[in-house]
Amino acid sequence: MKISAKQYALGLYEAVQGKNEKEIKAIIDRLILTLAAHNKIFLADKIIEHWYKFYNEEEGVAEAEIASARPLENSVLKDIKAYIVAMTARKQINITTKVEPDLLGGVIIKIGDKVLDGSLRRRLHGLKTKMQE
Repeated sequence: MKISAKQYALGLYEAVQGKNEKEIKAIIDRLILTLAAHNKIFLADKIIEHWYKFYNEEEGVAEAEIASARPLENSVLKDIKAYIVAMTARKQINITTKVEPDLLGGVIIKIGDKVLDGSLRRRLHGLKTKMQE
């Protein structure tokens, strides 16, 4: 039977619920030994990624990535965060930002598998497409 990274992550997530730090360490040690015994260590990064998704879903946390042409001011980030909170109804938003000068202006917000593209590059492309019709 083939066990996926997502299945390992779910098992790990459920196994550590309500455990103290020492018990959690022992559970993780056993998981690592199991992965090594079955030549599945390469799944570790994916397991961690899925575990965080389960944790965030349960705790009401959303991960958002904001790309902009220039660094954003704190007031703008605060407004974007408030928008994301309203849109997702999550209790907490963890934001990472990155600067992508080729965007020209605007922002691209990624929340899970959703992408909100408010970049100037996309708007110009849309205008170009309409003009070619």
